[in-house]
This record gives sequence, C-alpha cells and structure tokens, in this order.
Amino acid sequence: MNTKRVILVDANPDRRAIWRAHILQIPFCQLLTDVGDMGGAAALVRELRPDFVLIGHELPDSGGIHLARRLSQEMPGLPILVLAAEARCEDVLQALRAGVRDFLIKPSPHELRAVLARLAHVAPAEPVGAGRVITVFSPKGGTGQTSLAANMAIGLHQETGLKVAVVDLNGRHGQLDLQLDVYPPCSWLEAAGKGLPWEQALHPHRSGITLVLASRGAESVPADAVQHLLQTLCRRYDYVVIDADHRAHPGTGRVLQASAAVVVPIRLDLGGLRAAQLAMQIVQEQQLPTERLRLVTLGAGSPAGLTATAVSEILKHPIANRLADDPVGSSAAIDRGVPYVLGDPDGPLAVGVRRLVRDLAGLTPVVPPAVRGLHGFRLWL
Repeated sequence: MNTKRVILVDANPDRRAIWRAHILQIPFCQLLTDVGDMGGAAALVRELRPDFVLIGHELPDSGGIHLARRLSQEMPGLPILVLAAEARCEDVLQALRAGVRDFLIKPSPHELRAVLARLAHVAPAEPVGAGRVITVFSPKGGTGQTSLAANMAIGLHQETGLKVAVVDLNGRHGQLDLQLDVYPPCSWLEAAGKGLPWEQALHPHRSGITLVLASRGAESVPADAVQHLLQTLCRRYDYVVIDADHRAHPGTGRVLQASAAVVVPIRLDLGGLRAAQLAMQIVQEQQLPTERLRLVTLGAGSPAGLTATAVSEILKHPIANRLADDPVGSSAAIDRGVPYVLGDPDGPLAVGVRRLVRDLAGLTPVVPPAVRGLHGFRLWL
C-alpha cells in the first residue's frame, strides 16, 4: 500500500493539534507538515506536492476557502478537504464550488480515515459513516413514487431499527411534506442561502424518521450541493431514501451513481410501461450494475392485459416486488397525512412495502408475509 503524503493548514493552533492527532492515527498517511499561515501555504504545497491537502475552516472564514480555490486552480486534481468545528450550509457550498472534494464537520479519526481511504482508493478498515442510499425514481409523475418513498423510509426504520432519512429532491412533483404531514420551516437550499446551520433543514417525523426538504417548488438542487447533501446524510444516517427528481440533470446522475438500489415503481398500463422503459434507459446511461435496479409493479394487471410478467418480458429485467394496488387506501392515507404503513399496517400495501424493504435491507423474513388473524394467529397470504 502506497503511503499518502498530507499537508495540514489551519490558522487555529488548538484545532490544528486535534487534526494533526487524527492524521497521525491513519496508517497509510504521512504528515509532511502542519502550518498556520494561510498566505504561505500555497507555496509550500507547490514545493512539496502532497497527495492530500487538509484545510481548517472557522467562522468567519479565515481564508481557508480562498486557499482551496487557489490550489484547485493552480493544481487541478489535487484532493483538498476542509475540516471544521462548525459551519453553515453557505460555507459548505462555497467550498464545494471552490473545488473542495469534501467538507467534514467535527470528523472523528475513523471518519477522516474513511474519507481519505475512499479518495485514495484504499479499503476502509470499517464502514464508518457508510449509510446506504436507496433511490425511488421514475421519469414521469403519477407513478406513486413519492408515496412509495415515504412508506419505504418508515418501513426501513420499523424493520431494521436503524436511523433513516427521507429526502425530497422531487421539487416539482414530490410533496413529501404533505405525505408525512410535516411542514418544514426551511429547505436545505434556503438554509444555505440564509447562512443557517444545515441541521435546520432536518425535520423529525413521529415515526422516527427524518425528513429533509432539499428545495421548494420546481427549483433544482445543483449537482455539487446534491453530492455534499448525500455525503453528509450518509455519515449521520444508516439509510437515506431519496424521492428523486423526474427531470434529467446532473443532480439526478449524482443520486443514481450514489445509490445502492434504484427502485422504479411501475403502474401496469402503457404510460407506466413507457416510464419504466425511460427509467431503465437513464439508469443504463449511468452505467450502473443491473443488480442495483429494482422494478416494482403496482397492481395485479390492467384491462388491456398488461401484467407484471409481461412487463418483465418486455423490459428484459426481473420484477423484484409486486405491490397490491389500493387507490382508495393510498388516497385516504395522503388525505390524512398518515402513511399507510402507519395508518393501515396490516393492509396489502403496507405488507408489500415491508416485504420490499426487508429485501432491500437483506433481512430474511422469520415467517411469510401475513395479515393479522383472530386471537393473534396469522393468516398467510
């Protein structure tokens, strides 16, 4: 394993000592030097040619972002990380636009090691902060994508007991806030614009999950902001469920690339089939492994005779899960702002979603999916 040479720059001597101690615990890193002079750091980097530059950031900006921008322009391809004790969303976005690879807030030694390992293509010692991204994606509206994302997030939390966030990146059609009956005071982009801590965009739901509203209305989230949002949430949560934007733009590509699984809901009609064909084309353009793609049909079939089996044959891809179509129950859940996995936990939709999330989480059911019967017995489906 090749040793990676590191330069640390931080004007605060106390904090620099903390970062220095973190770096010295990483076996594949050699700390060349640590300095407090932001002005002279660029010349030092040009002279020593390190593999990584770590820059400390404090409020107000002590020159770290300016240094990062200068280095990224003078030495394209040099991995630059910013380390901070605290930060605003505005600072993070400025750093990413300046060419910073990652912005870490109060990183532990293990977290810093994991990030450097990823950048150095070295296998991390342990999966620290390695939350799994599960994306629900359809290029057209009307497929039940947002409802499925909300219920999957709650189902994942119920089935695994782990920390789950659900992210509304589907500004034009999503409305996860209505699905969950949570009305966030600000979105992630609004927090960034107002200089608020990014935690202001985290909104707890009574089920135990957290809602993150990336933007409001039809505003698209820039690709660099999407990437940092995913990185940040994956360090905080075990699962991050994405209600993806229908539109094809760089941010959607970043989401798909980061996804451990891409769930495509398919209504069993011609419109649903065409949407699924387009979704598969977009996923294939991202060169994702086919095993990440999970096709999920809604309903038993259409009057025209389109069935899940027929869809699988046309798309030449297996159907991972089949959910019952319950438009009355689904609509009632939306009207009440109570997802059906909470409001009707033994209904066919909830049972199907729990089966889906157990498959995604790699859990083996103890018993076949069932609904409650008389006197506590279970009736097999």
